[in-house]
Amino acid sequence: MLFPTCFFLLYHLSLTFCQWLKEMKGYETALFHSDLRLAERNDIKMGFQEDIDADTRKDAVPYHPRILVGTIEVLGIGHQLTRAFRIILTEPDHLFSNEYQAIKRINRIGQENERTYSYRLYCEKSEVEMLIVKRQDARKALHDAVLAINQDGN
Repeated sequence: MLFPTCFFLLYHLSLTFCQWLKEMKGYETALFHSDLRLAERNDIKMGFQEDIDADTRKDAVPYHPRILVGTIEVLGIGHQLTRAFRIILTEPDHLFSNEYQAIKRINRIGQENERTYSYRLYCEKSEVEMLIVKRQDARKALHDAVLAINQDGN
């Protein structure tokens, strides 16, 4: 049986994980996905960036989530999310650099937490996702080997 992607299963697991974190640890979470309206996306981003609106001196957003769940396509570029300390990627990307870029959205200058955590979820029963993960691993091994050769040669 071929599972082209397990995104929706992993998304559901992410929602369950977020609910558990809120109930057990008190962590607010935000789900960042392509179906959000622009205003909702902006509210989530503001919750990760600002405590107080500079003009009104009031809360910029009604809540300040600390955990962000979303896809790489939505999170990977152009966001500075320094209030977050955990990021959950719900599917592998063909290029690890895209995943790395998404993870670096929370690990930036201005980060309030000493440590940040990233989680990468994928479905082992999905042939497509496993091929992507194996390809990433092979590329990383090749990259590390080239770096080792360069360091030995210098």
